[in-house]
Amino acid sequence: MDEPDEDIFISEFPDESSIETAKKFLSLIPPETEKMPEISLAVIRDDGGKEELALSAATQQAIIDMFRLIADGKRFQINSVEIELTVEQAAEILRFSTNHMKQLVRDGRIPSLERDGQKILHKSVILAFQEERRRKMTEGMEMMTAMDADMLDAE
Repeated sequence: MDEPDEDIFISEFPDESSIETAKKFLSLIPPETEKMPEISLAVIRDDGGKEELALSAATQQAIIDMFRLIADGKRFQINSVEIELTVEQAAEILRFSTNHMKQLVRDGRIPSLERDGQKILHKSVILAFQEERRRKMTEGMEMMTAMDADMLDAE
């Protein structure tokens, strides 16, 4: 899933209709429940098809909190957050050994932060590195194919 390019800020206060809809939604959730009720999100596509998305407990709680703000007539802001990875997690994504990943970080080819003595990498950086690596591999394969074709023509 792509991360949002910008933060979302609801600059206007919700209108009465939005407040009432939020209150109706919240009325479906029993107060003071220890376990969150199962919530799924139904998405209606342009072609009329319907998809149901299962939501994690954290996402469910965020949606409920958002509806509470709307029901109270408050504005809110949703910020994108950079996903952080350990060197081991980044190595797994790139299908590199941990030692090779550590070398890339040491050489400065992949930027990192240090927190509590541990190297932290941003997932977006790892994915960009992966995409650039794929692009270079594709370019190389295309060049080799062209060279092979040239050699065959020369025979």
